Amino acid sequence: LGIDMNTKEYDIVIITALQKEMDNVRLAFDIYQKKCAKEYGHEENSWIDVPELNDVNSYKAIKIRNSDNQSVSIISASAKKMGLTTASVLSTKMILKFKPKVIVMLGICAGNTNEKIKYGDILVVDKSFDYQAGKVIMIEDKEVFKPDYDVLSLDSTYFDRFSENGEKWTYDISQKWRDAGKTKMPDPDLHVGVFGSGAAVMANNKVFADIESHARKIIGLDMEAYAVFVAAERTISRNKPKALVIKAVQDYADDSKAGLTPEQQAEVSKYTEYGSFASATFFIHACEDFLISEIRSS
Repeated sequence: LGIDMNTKEYDIVIITALQKEMDNVRLAFDIYQKKCAKEYGHEENSWIDVPELNDVNSYKAIKIRNSDNQSVSIISASAKKMGLTTASVLSTKMILKFKPKVIVMLGICAGNTNEKIKYGDILVVDKSFDYQAGKVIMIEDKEVFKPDYDVLSLDSTYFDRFSENGEKWTYDISQKWRDAGKTKMPDPDLHVGVFGSGAAVMANNKVFADIESHARKIIGLDMEAYAVFVAAERTISRNKPKALVIKAVQDYADDSKAGLTPEQQAEVSKYTEYGSFASATFFIHACEDFLISEIRSS
């Protein structure tokens, strides 16, 4: 199966907020394994359970190879619940347990239409912050929010790689989704930029405008990304991992999320599934083109 069950170290940790996201992330890796078996003659590895005693999370691992037959081991888990706290706990725990070189969060998020972002687009987090961190004061009987952002950034070499390869790593995502027996969806565009995380689900038409008054050019929002960056930056581990957050847009954090008809809910659900798959497929392309070889040479 490609994984040494006696090992306690893995090259890459993958996390998602919810299990339904992880299901589609793993599907993307299954399709990649079939491609490698067909095109390169590699063994077709499957996800295997990794038992951990006294642990509320469940883990699955896999090994993937690039065209040069270099390989990396990957272990994955979902937080089961959205939010900064659960993402922080899971990220920290997996860094300490498995000592990865890279920790990546995949899945879905909200996108900012002011930045010409549409459903299904891939967002790579360059600068991450908690947009609710700060102080609320009263000025002339009105509440005024004074932000106090602690900004954490993507590794600069990763920024260059992702920015340069957007079209190359997105052009076939929709086709791979159809190869999995799914309905046709649009190919995504790539956006790399500023990304905010907060503690609440947002369905507010003003949320991006309010944040943009303090953080220009914000591309998206979620409830977890900043926690992953904090865990990678501040957890003491022998292998200090690089953090990546790659998500696809399933909504715009506006009030259109409220009061959806069953048909509209089904449409949103399609992007929840497709977005998780798309973010994973984009990450797989990055692994295939540079990340596997970089990890092996480090």
